[in-house]
Amino acid sequence: MNVYQVVAKVESYNERRKCSRAMKKHRLLLAAIVSLVLVASVSILLAAPAQASIKSHNWVGTTYRGFDSFYNANVIAYETGSKAALVVSVYNESRLSVSIEGAKIEFDWPGGKFAAKDFPSMIKKGAVRAITFEFTVPSTIVASNLVMHSYTITVDYEREEGYEGEWNYSGFNFVIYSFEQAEAMRLKRQLTAIGAPEIGAAKARKLLIRSATEERLGDHQYTAGNIAEAKTYYQTALELRQEAISAESDPVTIGISPISQLLKGIGILLFGLGLLVYAIARLIPKIRGKAEDVTPK
Repeated sequence: MNVYQVVAKVESYNERRKCSRAMKKHRLLLAAIVSLVLVASVSILLAAPAQASIKSHNWVGTTYRGFDSFYNANVIAYETGSKAALVVSVYNESRLSVSIEGAKIEFDWPGGKFAAKDFPSMIKKGAVRAITFEFTVPSTIVASNLVMHSYTITVDYEREEGYEGEWNYSGFNFVIYSFEQAEAMRLKRQLTAIGAPEIGAAKARKLLIRSATEERLGDHQYTAGNIAEAKTYYQTALELRQEAISAESDPVTIGISPISQLLKGIGILLFGLGLLVYAIARLIPKIRGKAEDVTPK
């Protein structure tokens, strides 16, 4: 073996050693990466919040619920000084039970934080439970009736392994009606419930047209925020509509006077008497003829 062959073998040996060391490093690096991924996955699973949420909520005993032209939005409305109630549904979708530490609802006005009246101490996996809030609606001095109010529902919980967290839900369409505003909306709902009845009598139709005009004027005033004027228009519209319905069933209004009704009745009676007299007149000759037949000659 000459010198060149020896050198070649040495170089080949060194290359193989380098490749072996590089492969070992790659294997170690890969093992480290896999270990880090596993550790991170376990940490995320342990630290992740429970898979549960506020699924729905329902306001109970509202003064009004629906579209309000003044706010130009669908609202949840309560009259100032009334009792508001809210039922929140919580669904635990996680694989662990959770204990409820407390719940609250917080509005955007001063002192607008209220704790839950009733809530479950624990929610098992896959279960749905209700949380109830009750509070007195503040005056319009504390919380203005000129704007909609936002609120946030918060439920504090703790999982079995000790992790603590909270579930949240926010809304923005809570409104507080003044006494006059609540009365105006009650009148408007009465008008809507009556609707536009079918009217035939001329006087009743005129009353109905006036009622519809007053209602439209009330709508314009309410949308503009002139609540007192709107209430007056709605009250007048309701009175006119009720008067129109009464006039429709009044015989004087629909053109049938009591005298004409009396004369009509007398005419029917005379017609009946005439038929009776005619029938008697036809029967008398027959009766006489039969009487002559039976007289002995």
